[in-house]
Amino acid sequence: MAKAKKRFFNKKLLFYCCLIAFPLLQYIVFYIYVNFNSIVLAFSSYDKVNNVSSFAGFQNFVDVFNEFFNSKESVSFGIRLKNSLLDYLIKTVVGTGGALFFSYYIYKKKLGGGLFKVILFLPQVIPGIVLTSIFRFSVDSGIVNIYNTLVPESSRIVSLLSDANTVYGTVLFYALFISFGTQTMMYLGAMNKINPSITEAGQLDGVSYMREFVSITLPCIFSTIATFLVVGLTTIFTSDLGLYSFFSGNAPGEAQTLGYYLFRLTNGNKTNLAEWPFISAIGVIFTLIVAPITLGLRKLMAKFDPMN
Repeated sequence: MAKAKKRFFNKKLLFYCCLIAFPLLQYIVFYIYVNFNSIVLAFSSYDKVNNVSSFAGFQNFVDVFNEFFNSKESVSFGIRLKNSLLDYLIKTVVGTGGALFFSYYIYKKKLGGGLFKVILFLPQVIPGIVLTSIFRFSVDSGIVNIYNTLVPESSRIVSLLSDANTVYGTVLFYALFISFGTQTMMYLGAMNKINPSITEAGQLDGVSYMREFVSITLPCIFSTIATFLVVGLTTIFTSDLGLYSFFSGNAPGEAQTLGYYLFRLTNGNKTNLAEWPFISAIGVIFTLIVAPITLGLRKLMAKFDPMN
């Protein structure tokens, strides 16, 4: 009997090991190894002539500092940082607020709710390059033509994406539009998990939709909202607003973000090993900045969670 139990236990253990082996391997290779290698590269230099790497100390970080603050480039670090912060602020205030109200509308099964779910999900299954092409055609051939018929000839524009005064606002609207559906569907999923007896009790007490939204719905999905706010902090250094899809590596300086700069730098130096230490140093600096802020915000949001 003891041998049978032992054999059964071994089978269960074997099944468990097989189940977690692949995701564990992915975690080790694509997270632990990649990040460890990036940290090592940040303190290294590469000699292309002799094909060897050596310890460079903090020289790469000094180079990054000079690139950001002493560079003679027309596009400064300040412009990219300002655009990235504004992107996060707009997405947090307008995107999150709009998504919450819209998901609540669908949650209450109002007119057209089912159709809106399909429409909002469509951008997630259409390739990004197709979406940017459709968007470019819509704004350049639709909105621009309408605008030019309403203003004097001296004020007409050729394209919202080529005008220095409108390009950032246009790509920001595109990024907001694309992310809106994801947030709405996530909040809707969280709302659908709310115990119906809670809302029914509120309805029996005669609460209005707004009171139910503020006093019942928001507290019950606060953890989901907090997750989006915390994860959204990382987009300050990673979001490119779809600039690479619109302009490839030639985005206008007025619209560039830190995420676009880092992606363009990485994509343009796939085979140039000498630039990898510099790029890794940028990644380490960004991580050192955003990690404590993210952990602090998560702790703060957990402290004010009404469900705690």
